Amino acid sequence: SRLFIVPGILLAMTLAVMMYYGYKFGLLPNGIWYDKIMHTLGGAGGCVLAFCVITNLPDRWRWSFLRFGLPLIGLAAGLFFGGWWEVLEVQLPVITDYVPQGVWDTTFDVVFDCVGGCIAGKKYQKIWRWQQ
Repeated sequence: SRLFIVPGILLAMTLAVMMYYGYKFGLLPNGIWYDKIMHTLGGAGGCVLAFCVITNLPDRWRWSFLRFGLPLIGLAAGLFFGGWWEVLEVQLPVITDYVPQGVWDTTFDVVFDCVGGCIAGKKYQKIWRWQQ
């Protein structure tokens, strides 16, 4: 469980601090790379959450997920959580300070979520092999 608790807490705290400073200094609607860094970290956080859930499944279910490979599971988690975040941005425009998000921004946000999830999946795959 320490493989998930410490990284999960650190990612959540980092995203919370970045979100606070992003709103305070107007970095979210104006700073495109600030937003992409947040999406990359969000995809990694989604990956950590997905692996935490998968490792707590019964053995039969766990291995049915893990046979796809951890980077692919991380990518899918980034896509899932990133997609839902984009839906929230549309439904709750206060998240983006009422700045409309275009198709390109939404597409690149989801791509960066997937990249973050895949990177976290590769890191977990190295750790998983090391412990086996």
